[in-house]
Amino acid sequence: MWPWYRLPEVQEWTTTLSPTLADHQEWWDRTLDTCVVGLRDGRIVAAGKIERQDAWSQADMREQAAGQQAEIGWVLDPAVQGRGLGTAFAAALRDVAVDGLGVRRVEASCFAGNLAWRRSACASREPSARSPSTAADAGSTG
Repeated sequence: MWPWYRLPEVQEWTTTLSPTLADHQEWWDRTLDTCVVGLRDGRIVAAGKIERQDAWSQADMREQAAGQQAEIGWVLDPAVQGRGLGTAFAAALRDVAVDGLGVRRVEASCFAGNLAWRRSACASREPSARSPSTAADAGSTG
């Protein structure tokens, strides 16, 4: 993953700028509990996170909102971009959050200038086929 994650065109859009492999490994070790990777032909081509959070709520509903939201984020190897893999990975992160963690809200955010990420985020907003009861909240970003 390091050979492509360190590329300027990837680092431009990430919030974690790792100048060295050691820095990258340290970051990965610290955040391992929220990290997810995508494989293609046995090689890591995508890295993402699913971070459980407390959902926004009215003051009297804070207890019920605790842990009911997940923030997702992802980055893709530039060598495999343009094939729908980012969209598929985003949808998989969403489905793990909704169907696996049972959250009721999923949020994703990006830099406005990152057009490819915005396209994959919007394209992945289809409701989860496995969980129609949470479809209204599953793709929400606001």
